[in-house]
Amino acid sequence: MREPSLLLVTDGSGDVRRLEEVVRAARRGGLSAVQLREPRLRDRALFDLARRLRDLFPPGEGTLLVNDRVDVALASGADGVQLGFRSFAAASARLLLGRGGLVGVSVHSVEEARRTGGADFAIFGPVFATPSKEGILPPRGLEGLRRAVEESAVPIVAIGGLDPDRARACARAGAAGIACIRAIFSAADPGEAARSLRAAFEKGREGRRPSSRPDAPGGPEYA
Repeated sequence: MREPSLLLVTDGSGDVRRLEEVVRAARRGGLSAVQLREPRLRDRALFDLARRLRDLFPPGEGTLLVNDRVDVALASGADGVQLGFRSFAAASARLLLGRGGLVGVSVHSVEEARRTGGADFAIFGPVFATPSKEGILPPRGLEGLRRAVEESAVPIVAIGGLDPDRARACARAGAAGIACIRAIFSAADPGEAARSLRAAFEKGREGRRPSSRPDAPGGPEYA
């Protein structure tokens, strides 16, 4: 399974020292993947940070994604890229990264979830209200998440306003993974926050009803 079960999106603050501290702590708590999204950093600083995060998430032991920047992903040895809805097509990123590269896309509606060709997984949200999307995108809710899971050809990772209870609910709604920013970056103990989120998500997966589709999230491959 190539999509991350617990993905931390960096907060975009440009505070490299704080970012690394949080990621290291969350990694000890069971964080499986990190999406490097730091538009304030210049190219060299972004590359250097990606290389250091690569050491925390070595190939086969964790997943490192770089937001939009295929060039930085390739140069740093990252696993792949996360593409925004306004980014270039996933199929184009695949040509640059090669067959082994991981390509995620961000979607915000059921209609967008249907158009994920060329990607390995999609991040869908916001599922719940979150300050980062306030006044920009309304929460899609668990029903929106369920519909996105049903309509998407690729696994769906839920994001937006998550806490352990909501992570559990997202798992039961069919999400193949969860992603967050504030739930870990604003926590007094990022490691414990990551541990609680992942445990709740896994608990929700245990209670998920099997799907009639063998290739669908919730079916045999994802049980």
